[in-house]
Amino acid sequence: MLFTLYLNKLPFRPDFKQIIYVGGDKDDKVTQLVSRNFYFLRDYCESNGYTFCYIPYVIEGLLSKERMHYNAPFAKSKREAEHMVSNDFILDYLVQPEKRAEFTPSFLFYGPKCRDIQAEGAEDVMQGITISEETFRGNGLRDVLDEIFDEVKPKTDNVRFSIAFKLEDDTSDDKAREDGGKLLRDGEKSEEDGAQQSSLPDDAAAQYGGLNYQSWKLINEITERLEKLRTIGVESHIIEILFKNHKRRLSRLVITKDYRIVLPDYFGMEIRITPMQKAIYLLFLRHAEGIYIKDLPDHREELKNIFARLYPNGVTESWQRTIEKVTTPYDNAINENLSRIRSAFIGQFNDLLAHNYYITGERLEARRITLPREMVKWETEDL
Repeated sequence: MLFTLYLNKLPFRPDFKQIIYVGGDKDDKVTQLVSRNFYFLRDYCESNGYTFCYIPYVIEGLLSKERMHYNAPFAKSKREAEHMVSNDFILDYLVQPEKRAEFTPSFLFYGPKCRDIQAEGAEDVMQGITISEETFRGNGLRDVLDEIFDEVKPKTDNVRFSIAFKLEDDTSDDKAREDGGKLLRDGEKSEEDGAQQSSLPDDAAAQYGGLNYQSWKLINEITERLEKLRTIGVESHIIEILFKNHKRRLSRLVITKDYRIVLPDYFGMEIRITPMQKAIYLLFLRHAEGIYIKDLPDHREELKNIFARLYPNGVTESWQRTIEKVTTPYDNAINENLSRIRSAFIGQFNDLLAHNYYITGERLEARRITLPREMVKWETEDL
């Protein structure tokens, strides 16, 4: 049965592609069935472009070595995490807490209708479908999940795009659904699971946004890797709970004598960017108050001096033109460099932390690095 859940402000942004199991106070038998059929739920959801969230397994995934290093770079091991996240923590945000006792096991999701539903006192809304032991008989699970997919997916949507710029025909959904039609146990996967398809032809100079095929493929692979590592929706709140009492969430930032950008409290993580990007970064790091893009010409000589320190071959005529270009307010070169600096940070760790380190700011605002300057250490005295 489809229903609407009225909630106070959630501590995370619900994601359209996430389906969350919530057990409530009457969840024992159903939770056991969810756990027993987790691999089917996960793979069938993934084959349709969704993520299935069963809290114990979400925690297990977040604490895997690579994901933990990306989302909690300050943590040395998963033993530092606090495993105090229940299946029903979302119910802590009910507008009417007294209705918690009436809640039965359900799959919650954030459909397009949630943006339009308004209720007095509710700041967030989610939809849900109740499940029971009967749901796990026959094709019951698939039928419930298909109902959610149909509710979330716009009826006029004939094609779907992945975050990695892939374009796939909708017919791939039908094949994925056929492959996902059996209950999977002990980590068993469909033969098609994880299969990669390229939307670009192999013949002659396929282009995407001006990139050749190999460059496009590399960007695709990097983007897919980050998508697997980063937290979305409810996961971002869970990682916060697991490490909420950790003594050091933000690392100090050190500019070494040889001008490397190092985060010592993230186990010596180094941010690697080009000399020009590094010069731009250090320029903004020197100005805690921020710099307006329109004022960049006033900092052209300062940027040139910084770059001269970083680039021992000297500021050639070519580099001089580049410096003039990135300090011209109406040229897009500065935005391209700021974007690449941001990418260097979020390529190493989650944006929930990384946004403190790269250069941020709205279009008409001063751009700045928000990290408190008492956390910045300059080992070099010539900048």
